Amino acid sequence: MTNVTIDAETILKRAAPLTHQQAHETQPYGHLVRMPIALSENACKESVENLNQLLADTITLRDLYKKHHWQVAGPTFYQLHLLFDKHYGEQNELVVGAVVATLRGEPGHGARLLQHDLVGVQ
Repeated sequence: MTNVTIDAETILKRAAPLTHQQAHETQPYGHLVRMPIALSENACKESVENLNQLLADTITLRDLYKKHHWQVAGPTFYQLHLLFDKHYGEQNELVVGAVVATLRGEPGHGARLLQHDLVGVQ
């Protein structure tokens, strides 16, 4: 096996991100699509703002659980490591379920619970 030496310039070119990519915008941020539900436009806007904030908070909490999952030390390391990993998984299910529900898929159990608690959906 031969060792090939690659100069730094070649490595940097390979590692450079692809910029100036363009894609079709599915829906502009903050734009509501009217759906046949019994809520006024203002109620829909307020609900969307609240749900977006809840999703952002859930993502933050999920990421904090994973961060602390890796930073645990001391005599209770193993128990806390498992606990943080469990909570991360539960938060991740909520986040993924919310995304799937947005794309009109069938959300997982956690997302159905979240929907039920927030808007009374069964």
